[in-house]
Amino acid sequence: MPEYGTWPSVKTFNIVLSLLVSNKLFVVVHEVYGKAPNLGVEIEACTLNILIKGLCESGKLEFAFQLLDEFPKQRCKPNVRTYSTLMHGLRDKGKVDEAFELMGRTGTEGINADAVSFNILISGLRNKVGLMKV
Repeated sequence: MPEYGTWPSVKTFNIVLSLLVSNKLFVVVHEVYGKAPNLGVEIEACTLNILIKGLCESGKLEFAFQLLDEFPKQRCKPNVRTYSTLMHGLRDKGKVDEAFELMGRTGTEGINADAVSFNILISGLRNKVGLMKV
């Protein structure tokens, strides 16, 4: 876009990142994210949540959790979507107890869990005890 004298908005940037994550192009996601400062894109919580989702989907939970440190650097705060995405990643790895611990952390950080968060934990418990889907 800069070659045309225009710069992407953060919304456009997030859409591109989201499409890359949806298509499992994680290497490209990393490259595009690295170009944000040169493109004049101010990173926001949604941007970091997209990256966290991609890391969780690619099985890189450790790196997804490391991105929590990036929020204050970008002058934004994790939100319920951030924690739900991390809980989903933990659940998918069979780490239901850790997902519950993370739920507790949301309360101490003043973030209210939503129905998505609870459904992730409930499905994790169901999987853990081997209950069949109804």
